[in-house]
Amino acid sequence: MEERGIMRHSKVAPLFRMAGTCVVALSLARAAIAQQLPSIAFVTVTFDKDVHQADVALERYLKEKTGLDFDEMNLEYQEAKYRVANWSRESQPYLARMTPYVYVAAEMLGADAEILATYNSKATKSTTYHSYFVVRRGYFNHPNPSLSDLVDFLRSGQARFVYHDRFSTSSYFLPALYFRSQRIFAMTDAPDPNDRVIRLQVTKAGTSSGDLVELVASGQAELAAVWDGTKQKIEQQRRELADQVYFIQLPDPVPNDLLVVSRRTPPDVVRLLRDAIRSMNKNDPGEIHTDDYRWWVDLKEADEARSALANLRRIAAEHPAPVTVQIQKAGPASERLSECVEAARQAIRLSGTELVVFDEDSHYHKDVVWTLSLIHDGAVDLKTDIAGSELPPQRFQISFNDTPDLTKRIGTLIHSRMHRIRYIWPYEEKTPTIIRDVDFSVRPGTPLKARRITWLNPERNYFREGDSFEAAVTGEDFYKFSLDPTRFSTAGNEGGWASEPMSNIAYRVVLVRPSEEPFVFQALTVVLVVILIGAAAGCTVDIRRREKALRKSEQHPGAREAAFAQ
Repeated sequence: MEERGIMRHSKVAPLFRMAGTCVVALSLARAAIAQQLPSIAFVTVTFDKDVHQADVALERYLKEKTGLDFDEMNLEYQEAKYRVANWSRESQPYLARMTPYVYVAAEMLGADAEILATYNSKATKSTTYHSYFVVRRGYFNHPNPSLSDLVDFLRSGQARFVYHDRFSTSSYFLPALYFRSQRIFAMTDAPDPNDRVIRLQVTKAGTSSGDLVELVASGQAELAAVWDGTKQKIEQQRRELADQVYFIQLPDPVPNDLLVVSRRTPPDVVRLLRDAIRSMNKNDPGEIHTDDYRWWVDLKEADEARSALANLRRIAAEHPAPVTVQIQKAGPASERLSECVEAARQAIRLSGTELVVFDEDSHYHKDVVWTLSLIHDGAVDLKTDIAGSELPPQRFQISFNDTPDLTKRIGTLIHSRMHRIRYIWPYEEKTPTIIRDVDFSVRPGTPLKARRITWLNPERNYFREGDSFEAAVTGEDFYKFSLDPTRFSTAGNEGGWASEPMSNIAYRVVLVRPSEEPFVFQALTVVLVVILIGAAAGCTVDIRRREKALRKSEQHPGAREAAFAQ
């Protein structure tokens, strides 16, 4: 038996030595790769010292597992969004821990990033969370009020909503979306009873969501919003506060914080980071075990977070506001002209754009007026006039075979030739920005017509107009148009453009399509002009030659017949 034990040991020992050699070789290879790779900027959105400690724990873990060097950058919400959206291609690659809305906002502005992971929360035991309105219990005569009860309370009188940061997903963005869906706006003046909007005062206060609960409980504010983590802390650690307020859940879940990496990061670095995240200890209390963070999860393995992120992208997207188009006839009434009007209506419906046919029972304002007049049976003149824009109308003369063909041709004009109306995105504070969704360019320096409006009922396109002014384009890319902020700050003495996103104040801008003709048409025009000039020169030479011949014939009568013969 001793001999068999020695033989077994002699067979197993080489296997252990080989395994140890492989581990050492892999570690050396990983270290060699890490030494050849650039350092990584580690961008974080600062909350408080506990969240910062969680970032430190994550950075320490990743450095230990990957051998990479990280340069820490602690930024505020707005600055983190701006830096990631405008990260230079020549700069070092970055790894960023971002709140979900800051990331989605940066993505809308052009951030070229890939999401690696999200974290598992101590509060929710999940990769998602919810937002909750916080209200004083004394405002309701029954327990557990619903969202509809909250709206009824806000409708009954003036209330003040407080938040701690405009880029907080739970405390600002989700409440803002809900308020807008219910026509609840931040307003300084009391609305007219016929306006059908609910007035709300909105104020930035405190430095954390916990501060917001205290403000509501003490009566210094009527309303705030927090996330699951704050709700649990108040219920478990501050019962005196919890007994004074109700938490009313908003319907949409959102993903926890996201760990994103620039797409220009070397593939070897991305692989090292993914492997490190996948190897985290996922048993309680978890690898990170700091503040709300238990461990990080590869996003590919977090189905709930991916679904919540997709929904957040959808509701955060800047959808073009409906633009109403009134279609009217010009000239003698006829069945043919009525068919053309119907073709225009169908072109709007089938275009898949923001354009909608004006309905006097549903809409208050006409944004655009189309006027159709017959040229003859196979051609129509279409004049489009953007109401109140002070721009000259666009005119299109359209030849067509039949009504479906006219519908198709007008639809093509909508997509290729007509001006479009867009709104300034209210969540960008550095410069007035239009989220781009059109395929034509608006070059820097191009003057555009803008106007401040006050929404009274967005569903009915009901608003009050301010003065029109010019706004100059300062930059464009695939994701946005940037405008000169000084033009907005002095517009009609109505204040600046960076107003409260929850308010009913908006700025609409007419994106004017370039009027340049294609090069082929320019070349053909030049050729035609050259031909006309050549023809005129030839005629002039011929006339002068004939005049000389006539003068000679007068001097030599015998040559008159020859001159006329020529």
